[in-house]
Amino acid sequence: MGAAKSFKKVLREYGFYLVKNGKSVQFIKHDARLGGVYADVDEQTIIKVQDAGFVKTFQNRKELSTFLKSLEHNLNFVSPELIRILERDQIKQLLEKIQDQN
Repeated sequence: MGAAKSFKKVLREYGFYLVKNGKSVQFIKHDARLGGVYADVDEQTIIKVQDAGFVKTFQNRKELSTFLKSLEHNLNFVSPELIRILERDQIKQLLEKIQDQN
């Protein structure tokens, strides 16, 4: 299985859906707590949380899966109402803490 195909499978498992953007492949997921989460897929995957200015690049499927699982787990403890109150910098710090746990 190629890297891009492997990344696509993980993203679909976590509720992302495919959007064809010209020649590039992008997956999108909207989260009530984070807003739009974008994943650009190629031989590596780049996750972007636009509203928080957060960008993370993944080289393999396991790394991506672990991050998305941690993200999902950690955000389950934060209500959507609280996230809306947090400033973008605070959301970015939360995402970076999740990233550092992996």
